[in-house]
Amino acid sequence: MNKDEKAKVVKELVGQFQSSPNNMIFTDYKGLTVKEISDLRETLNEKGISYKVIKNRLACLALKESGLKGLDHFFTGPTAVAFSKDDSTVPAKMLSKYSKEYNCLNIKGGFVDELIFSTEQVREIALIPSRDQLLMQLIGQLQSPISNFTYCIRSILARFVYVVHAVLETKEKKE
Repeated sequence: MNKDEKAKVVKELVGQFQSSPNNMIFTDYKGLTVKEISDLRETLNEKGISYKVIKNRLACLALKESGLKGLDHFFTGPTAVAFSKDDSTVPAKMLSKYSKEYNCLNIKGGFVDELIFSTEQVREIALIPSRDQLLMQLIGQLQSPISNFTYCIRSILARFVYVVHAVLETKEKKE
């Protein structure tokens, strides 16, 4: 790779780091076969996540140009980065799942919402429900008082109808 090609790659990386600075998961892919990495990329792409193998030296240059600090330590040994512009829990979930499936894939850490996370913290992020799941839970919680209220009103009306019916039956028996 000549200087021009390296400069072009660094420029692309700077754009990538700046376009999705809030959702990056760093992994060590050493030991994975080409087919396994291809399958992983394909699965991640379906979720809107790009997974790129990056040369450490070029990544460090791009980090310096993009103004992101404290991430250099992730770029030791073979490193691939999962970039996501959407929900930050999705890449963590997917990569945690794959790291259990393929023992060779190791999560080095992450950079989410301008915070640096360790491997353990990324695994904890993977346990958080997705944004859609949290919204559904919120809607359920908001609907709960309304549905409980309608249930109570129905039950009161049903009891009233049963009482009226019982009174009618007792009057009919007396006649």
